[in-house]
Amino acid sequence: MSKKRIFITIFVFISIASIFYIFIVTRKENPSKVFPKEPSLEQKYKGRYNISLSFDRSLFKFPNKLPLLVVDSSQGLLTEVFAKKIALNLGFSGEPTIIDDVFDGNTYFWRNGESTLFAYEKTGKIRYSSGKFIQSINKQLSEDSVLSTAQKYVSDNEIFESSSFQTGKIKYLGQIPNSEGFQEAKKETAVLFQVGILPKNIDYEFISTSSVEPTSYVQINRDGSIYSFQITLFPPIIKGTSEHFLKNYDEILSSLNKAVLIEMREETQLLSDVSNTLIEDITINKIEIAYLIESTEQTEYYPIYKLSGEATLSNSQGKYEATLYLPAISTK
Repeated sequence: MSKKRIFITIFVFISIASIFYIFIVTRKENPSKVFPKEPSLEQKYKGRYNISLSFDRSLFKFPNKLPLLVVDSSQGLLTEVFAKKIALNLGFSGEPTIIDDVFDGNTYFWRNGESTLFAYEKTGKIRYSSGKFIQSINKQLSEDSVLSTAQKYVSDNEIFESSSFQTGKIKYLGQIPNSEGFQEAKKETAVLFQVGILPKNIDYEFISTSSVEPTSYVQINRDGSIYSFQITLFPPIIKGTSEHFLKNYDEILSSLNKAVLIEMREETQLLSDVSNTLIEDITINKIEIAYLIESTEQTEYYPIYKLSGEATLSNSQGKYEATLYLPAISTK
């Protein structure tokens, strides 16, 4: 074999080896991206509407990445024995009325004068109300005092051990005129303080597709007494080992048409029954991060953006509160 042919053979071999090496290194440095399965959000309103973002870009200060939350089986968190213990701690005596609900399973119910207590076995949810709302004396409670009141109330009544939960942010609520309901208000005009209850070391609220309110909170009167609470028992929760990039401001802006309308306040009909031409425009003016609870069987919770804003309807001059969910993990 001539020197020329040997040289060409060596050159070809080196070239092939180099290409193969580059291919392997590139594959290692740029592995195929694997995205977690997005939640199954159903758009129940079938009409079309214009949607826009009126949220200051400078206020968009969310983390670049978040993990999924991993849980153990949540089955059996709320039993009849546990429900009776909570009832006794809250001052309810006697046996509960037991209702067999198709969605919530056994529901345990107590009444003590105006106060009521519901404990839902299947969903692990406990709801307490002290009765009809009456404005209380404003004791000018500090934020620390409001948070410590909620923390002490939950642990003293043995709903959670103090080491397993933390208080979240305070939401200030005012009474809706001519209504028994409440809506977000400024601190100065608030009649209730709503404190989120979160698992330890988790910084974002849990929400569900059936209600845009957080799944766990305590509502406190201005004099420091408890007006009501709703708490969904949660099992031990840890952060997943992998973090995932979240949609940035521009990605949210470009994917607004994929946001799912969950609720429209002051509209009594189900969204699936609302006329397809009723909603004309929705303007988003608030963005929050939360983790979505889809069912009691899930073992991972997915982060979403909770988009709040105002809807303009074709048959009304007023504005309506609208809430939409958008999966938060970026697919780019």
